Amino acid sequence: MCTAVGVAVASIAQYDWPEDWPDLLPLLLNLIGDQSNVNGVRGALRCLALIFGDLNDKFVPKLIPALFTCLYTIVSSFNLWNSQ
Repeated sequence: MCTAVGVAVASIAQYDWPEDWPDLLPLLLNLIGDQSNVNGVRGALRCLALIFGDLNDKFVPKLIPALFTCLYTIVSSFNLWNSQ
């Protein structure tokens, strides 16, 4: 189910983001930042991976600063994610 939703969001984002769906990235980052919601974190990461797979190489580096903090939190919480 999560994969299907991620694919659907990524497909819509290909056409609507960022111009018509500016809240998408903040929404996904909030999900990633909520370490108590493991399914939300995994789903948001999967969705971002699908979205970034469709982006050109010039756009992705602009997103790295926004993503770094959230991704660092996940990497530094290895014990939490390793037990899931």
